[in-house]
Amino acid sequence: MMLNTHHSIADWDKSSPEFTLTMEKYTSAPTSIRPTVDVGPFFLCNHPSTLCLPEGRILFQSWCHLTRYSIGQFVFRSQCPTGEVPNFQNCYLFQLSRRGGRLWEMVNGVIRWSHDFVHALEHEKWVNFEITWWNYPPYDDKHPLAIQFRAYYAGSWHDYGRAECENARWHDSAINRVGFCQHYDVNFLDDFDIHAPVWPPPGAKLIYTSMVSDPFTPSPHNTWVEWDLSTIIPADSTVVDIIASSSIENIAGVRPFGSDLLRHFGVGPSVFYTGSTIQVEVGTDRKIEVFRLSNNPLPFVVTGYWTPQ
Repeated sequence: MMLNTHHSIADWDKSSPEFTLTMEKYTSAPTSIRPTVDVGPFFLCNHPSTLCLPEGRILFQSWCHLTRYSIGQFVFRSQCPTGEVPNFQNCYLFQLSRRGGRLWEMVNGVIRWSHDFVHALEHEKWVNFEITWWNYPPYDDKHPLAIQFRAYYAGSWHDYGRAECENARWHDSAINRVGFCQHYDVNFLDDFDIHAPVWPPPGAKLIYTSMVSDPFTPSPHNTWVEWDLSTIIPADSTVVDIIASSSIENIAGVRPFGSDLLRHFGVGPSVFYTGSTIQVEVGTDRKIEVFRLSNNPLPFVVTGYWTPQ
């Protein structure tokens, strides 16, 4: 059920006035929104129907400039009450860029859990994003929170997988708000829609098993290479966690077998990228595809897998 769409600016609490409504670019007349600084204000929706959404979905359209990669932050289950200056101290926060997304569980301003989504998007085009979150039955804090991420471009929806957080915080809270923070004054945001509750077909609860496989280095480089995991993970596995790490800057890729997704991401000596863990779906053949751009060493390791309960 859609709760609200094409919000009035009055439907949002804002941490500062450093934004503008502009007719320069938009997908729905008359305007879109953009920040007037590199890191815009924190917005939290204050419409009564959106103040407690332990499960839900947000959709929005974003236009990102050629010279910028970061799009912004998008949050759900924010514990910031109305009447306070918006902040993202306690929430689930999705840090989104043209090259990927990183999901954080923020507790008192400290990251307690993270998950990477990888994608590669074209710049200077409107892209529609969708973030969905829900708890598995019986809907309490002892059962995983699932988060699904998709993007619509080039005429179709692209599914970038699902994250599952075992410690699902704030499900029973009376405050569960949604919001966003845009980055850079050359980026634009429009059509922010809020849905709740939304129940995608999650299927059975998935159980996680941790492991460490032998490293696999794809050869040749600069092309997608098949990796057969049938001797590594059980036959009923549906998702695997892959970590790719390198002490030398490189471009890695992980995607489902037979996919045409451009799931590339940077690895190298920086703190943010040195070791990125990516979830990727596997079929009954238990094959995936991996990629390394240059011929420098870049091992891939399976660190865990998900199976139905």
